[in-house]
Amino acid sequence: MRVIVRNSLFAVIILILFFFGLEVISRLLPFDYREVHNGYTLNDPYLFWKPHYFNDLLNEESKQANEYRIVALGDSCTAGEGCDGETYVYLLKKLLQEHMPRKNFKTYNLGVVGYSSFQALRTHKRYGTYLKPNVIIIYVAWNDIWRSYISDKQLSKHLSRFHILNKLHIIKLMRKCLTKVKPYPNFPLVHRVTREEMRKNILEMIQIAHNQNAHTIIIVPPFLYDQEGNKPYKDDIKPYLDTIRSIRTDNNVTLLDLQGYFANKTDMFAINHEEDYIYSTKDGVDTIHPSAKGHRCIANELYKVVCSILPPAGRQAK
Repeated sequence: MRVIVRNSLFAVIILILFFFGLEVISRLLPFDYREVHNGYTLNDPYLFWKPHYFNDLLNEESKQANEYRIVALGDSCTAGEGCDGETYVYLLKKLLQEHMPRKNFKTYNLGVVGYSSFQALRTHKRYGTYLKPNVIIIYVAWNDIWRSYISDKQLSKHLSRFHILNKLHIIKLMRKCLTKVKPYPNFPLVHRVTREEMRKNILEMIQIAHNQNAHTIIIVPPFLYDQEGNKPYKDDIKPYLDTIRSIRTDNNVTLLDLQGYFANKTDMFAINHEEDYIYSTKDGVDTIHPSAKGHRCIANELYKVVCSILPPAGRQAK
């Protein structure tokens, strides 16, 4: 028995020394281990990836009495992907400040390329609530329907469970190598976030906003239905949008359905001629990301909603 214990202990020590040696060697290699890309920190255990400026939000000055804060949560449509002009978040502030200069409006664009409702909820929990907004805007769905090899919920568990290991250089090196390997073609794909999970995420954001006495505006994502292209989201997006439309509204929740403004209007959408971009028509029209004109339309409609919920004292024009 003692021999078995001794041999087992020896084997464990050898294994630890082996991996320690690999870690030392990997740190000596001329390899860039920084997990950053285009201003984003990668493999964040909470948000998966996040812009560097997110941490600066926690240093934001305390909210002043005359301030009216608006936080926008969402994906690349909110971030301004494909938009040659200004985003609807910026334009909304511009409209409000122009017509009501006595009030100090502040808008915070927390939209991030690739974010799902799962990540938007977590963004709001960590950063949005800290800003103490009067209004939150939710614009999600496109990345929820995206099919992946692992759901957002599963990825979150994985990153949290192996957070310490993920800091090791040998693990980072293995991960970089594995990204070059093509996955098994028949591996089953799942939606990053299911419809029911998306609904729960949105409802939780609404509840958090309600607890902070904030109004919630939910944008139903407009899109251009490409009749000719065989788009993978065609059969997926409509049930998701119907789920968003089914969310009950009240005095604290407004549903902004803009499909009527965008339907069959190509100039409301951005242009993208990249060959591997699946959301473009054969003419290069991006069927999901608003153009500069589209962002102006969204800002104008949001402006009407915000004006309707502002207290009378805050609506004083110049």
